[in-house]
Amino acid sequence: MDDYVDLDELRRTVDHPPFDKPELEVSIPPPAAILDPPGPEYQPPEQPSGLLGRKKKIAQAEAEARDAHEAALSEWRAEVASLPARREQLANEHRKAESERIVDLEAERARYERECSEREAEVARHNAEIDTLIANLGYGAVDAVEQYVSIVLSNSVYPDHFNVNHEFQFEPTTAELSLHVLIPGPSEVPEIKTYKYVKASDEITTTAQSQKA
Repeated sequence: MDDYVDLDELRRTVDHPPFDKPELEVSIPPPAAILDPPGPEYQPPEQPSGLLGRKKKIAQAEAEARDAHEAALSEWRAEVASLPARREQLANEHRKAESERIVDLEAERARYERECSEREAEVARHNAEIDTLIANLGYGAVDAVEQYVSIVLSNSVYPDHFNVNHEFQFEPTTAELSLHVLIPGPSEVPEIKTYKYVKASDEITTTAQSQKA
């Protein structure tokens, strides 16, 4: 049993974990720009084969090509006309998502700072108790002496299954400490110290506790 504990070593320092929502600190990237698609180009028709009715066939093919081009132009104009609304919708969704991120970040930051303050307050309270204990020990206060003795006894290390009870009392008028220690009797101490498996014989052997007077 160590009969001395340096109370200054019982002081604590604050160890804050890192902020646990770092993903909220990263801005949401804006949506990719939607560019106007290129307009359709007029595709001239292939020249018809044969000589019979060639002129009429050419005129018909050119008319069909113009109609197809006008239809493509109409679809292109409609698509281009719809793009401003799509761009505005994406921009609004991005602004909303960014706004929600900032709100969440502020809430999580406030929660984290509150937890940090609680940790700091707990450490400050603990260290203040150590300061008070050290000061009261200097004055020989009974409660302080008994608390210190409890700390010393709690640091005592005994073998497993070795139950030890302490009773003590400090008399301030004589500055004497009465300490009674109750330990297990010989009949309560295990007789076997260790167990070992022997593979060759497939047996478990034991080592007895040493008997000391």
